[in-house]
Amino acid sequence: MVLGYGFHFAPDAKVPEHMQGASQGGDKSVILARVACGRTATREFLGASGSVLEDLAKIENRIPPAGFQAATSQQRTELLVYYEHCAYPEFI
Repeated sequence: MVLGYGFHFAPDAKVPEHMQGASQGGDKSVILARVACGRTATREFLGASGSVLEDLAKIENRIPPAGFQAATSQQRTELLVYYEHCAYPEFI
């Protein structure tokens, strides 16, 4: 499940593992980051009306909603920022 094209963050380490799917084995890394999210809009997940890849190609899913700098799901389980300067990795 994807909110749009950008950098996805989650406050719970279980969310990225769930997004990755079934474990492939091997090592995994967690990056703790500071994220400046600014005004945050609520968005629906992409792919409900068809292909996620088709939805990601649309310009409205590649830029923040008008008047906002970030987006989150209705459940507030993840955060999407659209520009790399909004996040600073602290620890790996």
